[in-house]
Amino acid sequence: MIAKMIAGFVVIMVGVNLVKPISDAVNEATNPSALAQGSTGSMTGSISMLRFVPGFFALAVLGIGIWIAYSGLKDIGVIGGTSWIDKLPLTKEQKLESKKKVNERLLFTRIKRYFGYGLK
Repeated sequence: MIAKMIAGFVVIMVGVNLVKPISDAVNEATNPSALAQGSTGSMTGSISMLRFVPGFFALAVLGIGIWIAYSGLKDIGVIGGTSWIDKLPLTKEQKLESKKKVNERLLFTRIKRYFGYGLK
């Protein structure tokens, strides 16, 4: 899980740092004065589509961040998917009993933290 978080952090940092150069390159490529010097035909449609590139790139970087957060939270069992208890080789009744015990312990831990003492 830590490896995913580190790799995701690196990808997000590189992606965020590339948004500005990509935007500058798109602005330079769609500059009307530069196009008028070397262009002989109409490229209006291509230019308008090219202006979407920085936005979609930023959305892709945002999507990577959301995916990393989701997968990290799913790995620790906070979001959806199967819990670590479901992966154990137990019968259905044993799994249900284990989940009840874990939930009771979590409740008592929260009460203990809130009030500053434990319940026995």
